[in-house]
Amino acid sequence: MQLFKIKDKGKLLELELLEFEKNDAYLVDDEEHNTIYIWVGLKVTQGTKDSTADIARKLDKERGGSAKILIMKQKREYGSFLSMMHDLKKGLIPGKII
Repeated sequence: MQLFKIKDKGKLLELELLEFEKNDAYLVDDEEHNTIYIWVGLKVTQGTKDSTADIARKLDKERGGSAKILIMKQKREYGSFLSMMHDLKKGLIPGKII
């Protein structure tokens, strides 16, 4: 699993943990489960949202187009992402060997 912060103009910054700030957007690439999570803070600009979605679609296309892309909005997270959030804040990445 890889964690990325979406920077200005769609640049990716790989991270060791997620802070879930209201002005940020993150992409969580769970290749093992063929799922790409997009987390969007409450104050993220539309341009950043669009860039994040474009990056996720490009990543999916590179893998043959079969990945699930799930969008999580701040304070509306659900499912398996919700259960991972606490660990991602601590830098405990599922499947990562320490």
